[in-house]
Parts: sequence; structure tokens; C-alpha cells
Amino acid sequence: MNEIKSLSKIERLMLINQFKILKKLNDDCTDYDDDIKALEYGYVSHYSWMTQNICDEVPEELCKLVLDVLSLHEKLHFSYEKLTDKDGIDADSIKFRGFDGNNETEYMGYAQYFCHQLQRYTILFKSNFDFNSHFPSLDRYKAMLAVAQNLPKSEYFSAEQIKAIIKNR
Repeated sequence: MNEIKSLSKIERLMLINQFKILKKLNDDCTDYDDDIKALEYGYVSHYSWMTQNICDEVPEELCKLVLDVLSLHEKLHFSYEKLTDKDGIDADSIKFRGFDGNNETEYMGYAQYFCHQLQRYTILFKSNFDFNSHFPSLDRYKAMLAVAQNLPKSEYFSAEQIKAIIKNR
């Protein structure tokens, strides 16, 4: 997380006014008093406390990869449902399992946001799904995407194509 090294007097004034408005909107809640005072006196070391719950930006490439993974799993789901002969394909093998909460946290967080907050790809999970696979998944997803991207473009995958993709699971 980037530390805030300085704010101009105008920036501080705008933040002070924002905090005062929030204070009034929250029945004169005193939670904002420390921040207001720190900004008024220019206590730079306190600025980072105000932003400690604001995350760093997530790169667009990471978001695109998550969306590619979700899109692949959605296509796998619909393709599986459309198959008349599902022999050799376990329904669990096409399910989206999430990302590792310990090592793929940004991926997991973006997937949670995109699916829960924006209500997208809801076919892939139950409402209480936390998107934590509890094991590294990124390399597997990348391998699955590589196989899928080399297949002829079509609306659905065939049974053989599904088997080729999930083989990398």
C-alpha cells in the first residue's frame, strides 16, 4: 500500500469538509474527529490511517484473466448440460472452485466482487460460495484456458473438448 507523503492545503480542506459532512449525516458521530484534527494540523503520519482499508488497484490483466476463467467455466457448464452422452465426464470436474485465498487473493477478491456484487456468472456458484479454493488454482486455469483457446470457435464444447479441457484440472 502506498503511503501518503503529503496533501495540499486544498486537498486537506476538501477532506476535512467531507468528514464534517459525514459527521453531520451520522448524528454528529465522533468517529471522524481524529481524522479532522489530523488534517487540520497536517499530521502526515496519520493520513495512512485514513486509507488503511482502501486496497491498492488491481491490474486490468488480472481482472481479464478472472473473467476469462469464469467465462470458460460458464461455457463448460452449459456445454455439459447440453450433452446427451455425459459418459466419462464427472459433473464436479467442470465446476468452478475459486482461487486460493492465501496465494491468489486478488483473483479471489475480484471474482467475489464480480459475481456477488455485480450478480454475474451466478450459474457457477451457490449464494454462500466464498470463492476460496483453499489450494492454488491459477496454473490449472491457465492450462485449461490454453486448451480451450486452441479449439475451434463454437457456441458449445463437445464431450471430447470438455474432456481435453478438464484433463488439465
